[in-house]
Amino acid sequence: MDLKESGILNSKTLYQHWYYRAKSKALLAIIENITPIKILDIGAGSSIFSKILLDMSNATKAICVDISYSKEYTEQYNNKHIEYLKSYGAVDADLVLMMDILEHILDDALFLRDCCSKLRSGTFIVVAVPAFPFLWSDHDIFLEHKRRYTLVQLEQLLISNGLTLIKSTYFFGTIFPLAALIRLGRRFFKPASLPCSDLKNVHPLINKLLTTICSVEIPLIPYNRFFGLTAFCLVKKP
Repeated sequence: MDLKESGILNSKTLYQHWYYRAKSKALLAIIENITPIKILDIGAGSSIFSKILLDMSNATKAICVDISYSKEYTEQYNNKHIEYLKSYGAVDADLVLMMDILEHILDDALFLRDCCSKLRSGTFIVVAVPAFPFLWSDHDIFLEHKRRYTLVQLEQLLISNGLTLIKSTYFFGTIFPLAALIRLGRRFFKPASLPCSDLKNVHPLINKLLTTICSVEIPLIPYNRFFGLTAFCLVKKP
C-alpha cells in the first residue's frame, strides 16, 4: 500500500479491503510453486504484501524498503522478523516484491538494473504495475506515477534488462470495464477538485461482492493477456 493512501484505510480495514484481498490472492497464485524463506519488498509502503506472505508461506523474514519511512527499525510479526529500511545493499533473498513501485520511477530501467545488481543469481522477482496508459487519471497524479504499462511493455522492460520471464498476466479484469468507463467518463465530467486516490472504504456487502468478483479471476491467471487494471510479471535473475 502506498503510504500516501495510509489515511484512507486503517490497519484493520486494510487487510479486509477487497482490493488488497484480491491482489494478495493473485500474488499467492503467481508464486504458487515458489517457497521463499527470505523476502525483499522494495517500495513496501505499509508492508501488507510481505506480511501476507509471512502468514501464508514458509518465509521467516522480510526486509521492507521504502524511502518514505520516517525511521528504520525491526519488528517481530507473528514470531517472524521484519526489517524496515530506507535503503539496502546486497541481499540474499529468495523472493523480491516490486508491487506498484516501477511506475513511480522516472528511469525505470536504471532502477531495475540497480536493484537486480544487489540480488544473487536465481532470485525470483514479482513485479506489479498499473495497466494501460489510456486509463491515466487523477488517481495516478495523486500517487505521483510517471506512467502506466501494457503487459507487453512490462515484459520487454524486464527481459531487456537481463531477467528471465516465467509468468505474466493482467489482473482485475472482471472489474476492468466498469473501472475504464468511470475513469474515461471523468475526463468529460471532471469535478472541480484536487486529484485523489480511487481507494475508498466501501460498505461491507459491496466489499464482499467485489472480493468475490475479483477472486473468480484467480484460476484464469495463466491465460489473461487481454485486459485488467494491474499487470503482473514473475521473473528470475539468471
